[in-house]
Amino acid sequence: MARDIPKPDISPAFTIDDIRRIREWHHERQKGMTPEEICEDINNKAANFAALLSERKTHEPARA
Repeated sequence: MARDIPKPDISPAFTIDDIRRIREWHHERQKGMTPEEICEDINNKAANFAALLSERKTHEPARA
């Protein structure tokens, strides 16, 4: 099970340090998880993201 670790603060400029913080955050969250649990966690996050994109697409005005 993914550990509850607070998300890192990302700067508006999105620097290389932000990428490092995100990678460290993912590593800490997934520490001790089995490969199957990691895949399940990733698939759940991807499904949530796909649903968000789908929702946005239905609420966006049509472009001409």
